[in-house]
Amino acid sequence: FTGTLPPGQFFEQTLPVRLPQAAGDYWIIVQTDTENTVAEVAEDNNVAISAQPIHAHPAYRVSVECGLTTAPAGTPVPLYGRATNQLGNGVASKPVTLHILHNGSRRLITALTDAAGNYATTWIPLPGEAGFYEVGADHPGAGTTPMQDSFTLLGMRASVTTIRHQLSGLGSVSGTFELQNLSGLPLHSLTISAPTTPNVSATVTGPSELAGDASAVVHYEVTSLEDASALVQFGIRFTTDEGARLEVPVEFLIEARHPRLVVQPTAVRLGLVRGEQRFVELEVVNAGAL
Repeated sequence: FTGTLPPGQFFEQTLPVRLPQAAGDYWIIVQTDTENTVAEVAEDNNVAISAQPIHAHPAYRVSVECGLTTAPAGTPVPLYGRATNQLGNGVASKPVTLHILHNGSRRLITALTDAAGNYATTWIPLPGEAGFYEVGADHPGAGTTPMQDSFTLLGMRASVTTIRHQLSGLGSVSGTFELQNLSGLPLHSLTISAPTTPNVSATVTGPSELAGDASAVVHYEVTSLEDASALVQFGIRFTTDEGARLEVPVEFLIEARHPRLVVQPTAVRLGLVRGEQRFVELEVVNAGAL
């Protein structure tokens, strides 16, 4: 407005305003004489805020369903649903946001509706993750998204990432670790296997089943079958009737037996007077395996 505004008159203008994408309450703020070019008696009445907010609602809502109920860890999860407006009609070519909730963390993936308002996508879990998951879907700007469906991925986790030992030829070593069920559903007919190699024999014992969210101790003993140096690598495999699988890598460095002489102490430090003779006692030990 560049004209003259007489006393008691007002200036009125209508402007189109695009609301933000995020749903919520918004207030209109109007300010005049923003650069203070008009000399006024009072300068503190040039800003006004609307008395009532504008309530911005999502233009459409979204439903979601999971294509499976339970599956082994690592299984791709099909997700599908529909976006509809307030009249219940499908909305075409609209983005939807899917929320996947697991152990307190929230992951978001997006999809696009087709001409009928339907969408379908696939979520790929991270390697080794498992447990109970909840899924919800909504408009990308929705403030809160209720969970609408759920699924469970079955899996196990060992308390060690790799078993490593060093032993002498024809020697043996043993140890334990914990095996954990990552979901709340029980795992049955737990089978434990370790492949036979020419260098070592391995015996592994553990539980025959795991209750939901439970842990159990696994015992192992490995014996070297040859008096020869070698690096032996294999995996201890766990499988269940439900399809849950886990392999714990094992690495053994075998050193052939041989004599190894060690002098004790390793160093001698004495003070001597010139012309004086002193005797020092040393011990020679065979610290090897032969």
